[in-house]
Amino acid sequence: MLTPRSVASYPRASAYPADEFVNGALKPFGPYEDAMLGKEWKLAHSVLSSSLNIGLLHPMEVVRAVEQAYKTGGSH
Repeated sequence: MLTPRSVASYPRASAYPADEFVNGALKPFGPYEDAMLGKEWKLAHSVLSSSLNIGLLHPMEVVRAVEQAYKTGGSH
């Protein structure tokens, strides 16, 4: 269920969803990015757009994390 605290509201809080996405949901993101299930409000989505849009997370932070995960095989 989406609640007011489901998205980050300060910079440190935005790091957790970024790490969670890169290390868990990145690999299935492409095939399942548009999938929807009734009880799963985010599924494969990164939930990073709000943090990126309001400046809590810089796009290059995400790009570098994804690049590093790719190079080291870190995305599951």
